[in-house]
Amino acid sequence: MFLFDCLLIENKSLIDLPLKERRNILTSSVKESEIVKIAENIVSKDPLVVKDFYNKAVKDGHEGIMIKDNLSQYQPGARGKKWLKIKKTMETLDLVIIGAEWGEGRRKEWLSSLLLGIRDDEGKFLPIGKVATGLSDDLFTEITEQLTPLIMEEKGKIVTLVPKIVVEVLYDEIQYSPKYESGFALRFPRVLRVRDDKDAYDADTISRAYELYESQQKTF
Repeated sequence: MFLFDCLLIENKSLIDLPLKERRNILTSSVKESEIVKIAENIVSKDPLVVKDFYNKAVKDGHEGIMIKDNLSQYQPGARGKKWLKIKKTMETLDLVIIGAEWGEGRRKEWLSSLLLGIRDDEGKFLPIGKVATGLSDDLFTEITEQLTPLIMEEKGKIVTLVPKIVVEVLYDEIQYSPKYESGFALRFPRVLRVRDDKDAYDADTISRAYELYESQQKTF
């Protein structure tokens, strides 16, 4: 467990104190152990120092850093302009829908959980993740209409599709994963649009995914 702020001590609220005072109280009040640690931080106005700290955080597996005004008070439920989250904005991937699941409830008429495939060097489409967000009702309807004629096999709610429909997908991070045959998984993928202008064999490849994975460690 990592602690980054102290809002209450001995039944006394600290939220009106500036951040630097709350951090001082935190570090003087908490004895670190293998289970409880104080989150690492730096105080700097030098952009290069901040950049190095960010790159280290990403290399250590974090999605980014928080930049906070050292004099800011704690405002419950609001971050405001004095607290900024800095994280890498990834490029999108054009992926092929290779499978899906029929939805439940109000989505029962839609193929609403889409299995995404990425092309390997031999032209085979390998799974890289599932997505069920980022689509409006109209887009769910449109995609279902396009995918239904492409169903090759259906087992219960799960369908296998002819790889034809390409979608542009935004995500937070590419991760190595033994779960999918591609060896990669997308963290928090969401569909931006259907790429009607692209054929399945124009979609992105495993090599492209590897390049983006490597770039995650290098770009601020």
